[in-house]
Amino acid sequence: GKAKPMDMEWAKDGLDGTLYIVQARPETVVSQLRGMMLEQYTLKETAVPIITGHSVGSKIATGNVRIIENAEQLSSFKAGDILVADMTTPDWEPVMKIASAIVTNRGGRTCFSGDTLLLTNEGFLTFEQVEQRGYEDLHVPALNRDTLKIEWKAVQALMKKTATLLEINVSQTGRMKGNTLKVTADHKMLNVRGGALVDTELQEVLTNQDCVLVAQHLPALMTSTDKQKKLAYLLGGIMSDGHIRRTRTHGEVVFIQKPTAVKEQFIAAMNDALHSVYGKVFKTFVKQESQGFIRGQQVIGSANAYRCFSKEIAYELHDETVTITQTLLKGDSELACSFLAGIIDGDGLFHRGRINIYVSKREVLEAIVVACLRLKIVPSITNNRHIHNVQIVEQLDLLNRYTKRVRCHDERVRVGTRFFNAKQLFLQPLNPDINNRSRKNYLIDEKHLRQTVENLTDSVLKARLTNLLDSDLRQLRVQQLAELPEQNVYNITVADHHNYIVFTNRYTPILVNNCHAAIISRELGVPAVVGCENATTTIKNNTSVTVSCAEGDVGKVYAGELAFDIQTTDLSGLK
Repeated sequence: GKAKPMDMEWAKDGLDGTLYIVQARPETVVSQLRGMMLEQYTLKETAVPIITGHSVGSKIATGNVRIIENAEQLSSFKAGDILVADMTTPDWEPVMKIASAIVTNRGGRTCFSGDTLLLTNEGFLTFEQVEQRGYEDLHVPALNRDTLKIEWKAVQALMKKTATLLEINVSQTGRMKGNTLKVTADHKMLNVRGGALVDTELQEVLTNQDCVLVAQHLPALMTSTDKQKKLAYLLGGIMSDGHIRRTRTHGEVVFIQKPTAVKEQFIAAMNDALHSVYGKVFKTFVKQESQGFIRGQQVIGSANAYRCFSKEIAYELHDETVTITQTLLKGDSELACSFLAGIIDGDGLFHRGRINIYVSKREVLEAIVVACLRLKIVPSITNNRHIHNVQIVEQLDLLNRYTKRVRCHDERVRVGTRFFNAKQLFLQPLNPDINNRSRKNYLIDEKHLRQTVENLTDSVLKARLTNLLDSDLRQLRVQQLAELPEQNVYNITVADHHNYIVFTNRYTPILVNNCHAAIISRELGVPAVVGCENATTTIKNNTSVTVSCAEGDVGKVYAGELAFDIQTTDLSGLK
């Protein structure tokens, strides 16, 4: 029964010539000007705030506090009340629409650049791609704060605005450069303090030289069959050391290998996989010797081409390569091992305790990253122009059970692969070793930490650290590289856990918070103060308060109803 300005996107179908509405949502910029009038809010009184947080919007509101702890309490909410909660969810939006202001314990104005990668049930997507596609039916990995395990959760909202960003670099030692992420400075990171999970602003993380939390595992969604495992190995071998040719009338699957004794097992495994899945074997074609120069030295080599001529198989395998990332996301650890074994046997090598895989195609790189995360491996990735070098130093004994050509084994006995920040775990002095690590901001590896935890007498800290050791988490160092100009930035809301994983440009999975209240309050034009930490215990229920977002980045909540002005400016005369 009233005007509702909408922001609508249209598309014209190229086949039927029809116009379709592809997205519609409340318009929240021009409509807030009330025609050509701009509103500016100013407090007329001074007071000491009872709590502060991040301001969303620039308005001031007064009203009666209604603390909501669960959805069952929403029925008691009245229009004009101040909504105070630990965190809001999309189910609460009918109440948020009638609230005069919103205050939450958790959350912040968290945003990332449009080219930042998310891992979804449809594979890797940037925020910009999610905006274009829409977030319907998308799920992303999120951390259960109680179990510290990764679970798949639905995306429920998407926010876009403009803001300045920081470019940060993530690495284990702090010396490797080029592994970057672009994020707002006031983003609240998932963090660890005294072994417990906390939310800390990125700027504070950088100032304290803290580490960020990294996800190291993706849960399986199904159990794989023997045939699927054979297919995964076959795909790995083809995607690393072969190719698929398709025409309208013909199809060919081929891989190239030198028929040496060390490679015979790989060739036999590829034949076995093809026969198990499709009932065919590769035909051998001896290629002529080729020669060339590498670093000024003449080299002469020969190799065989192993070909399967079948249009049906070529088209089916090609389709499998397109969806391999989604297949790995669903499959169990054995499927991931089989795929990685095919990749490693096809074009990998083992040297000095690490597997090196050289990859040029992004879709192959993304599949390798997903397969690694299925096995609790966080690979290190470097770039040389368009070639990615994927280095794996974990779970080598496990992978060795599946590889045929490349023999690998765990060698990192003295130096671990999974680390945590000692000073973030131990807030009080413990023993000379831990005290030294904390003072110098050193990391502690998983094996050493488990030995330390066994001897702890503090039962609370022991339980926290045991939970952390059994979790899907580890830590890496983070440093600021640059401040970036204002640009479009994005955030999503994720069901239940209110966090998700973003990936650096080299595919390191960083755990980050989201804030549903910040997203929705901005769309509704309702002032919100988020990330207050203890609003639900500091603010008293059924009392009058003033919520002010008109005093800069810091949002403030005052006791009582303070007087304020609303100044309107006519913009119609501006050119």
